[in-house]
Amino acid sequence: MDAKMFYSHLYSLLDEVTPLKVDCGKLCSGACCQGDDAGMYLFPHEEVMYSGKEKWMEILESDLLLRGEPVKILVCKGKCDRKKRPLSCRIFPFFTGDDGKITIDRRANAMCPLAQSKMDIKDFNPLFVANVEKVFKMLSKIKITKEFIEINKEIIRDYGKMEEMFGK
Repeated sequence: MDAKMFYSHLYSLLDEVTPLKVDCGKLCSGACCQGDDAGMYLFPHEEVMYSGKEKWMEILESDLLLRGEPVKILVCKGKCDRKKRPLSCRIFPFFTGDDGKITIDRRANAMCPLAQSKMDIKDFNPLFVANVEKVFKMLSKIKITKEFIEINKEIIRDYGKMEEMFGK
């Protein structure tokens, strides 16, 4: 399966489901999409999902390195095309934990009311959680995406350490 087909399949698992059974972005006015530099890491080879001609976003190189190369980041220029949002946006505010279970991504604590609420994972839309788990299982089968996931887990652990040192 080529990268475009792979990511299209992953996107389809998260097209119609969100963390709550309602569009959570409507509850917080899209807090995760606010700011002048709202951007999300692209998973390895995910840039194939974009032509480069989209007016609503641009793809830049980040400071994060994977195999010595900069990880790409998709930066929105206002309002995105929701059907084309990257995987990081689709899984937000979740990530996979060290135990393989879905957990709240600590990086979301700064802006996401769901992360700030301290809700338990069982309080979220079970179909969304199950589909995010499927996505991570599929991503973990590919060496480079598994490496990307591990780098992000380390970043998340570092966020946790900073929260503990400086308070939330």
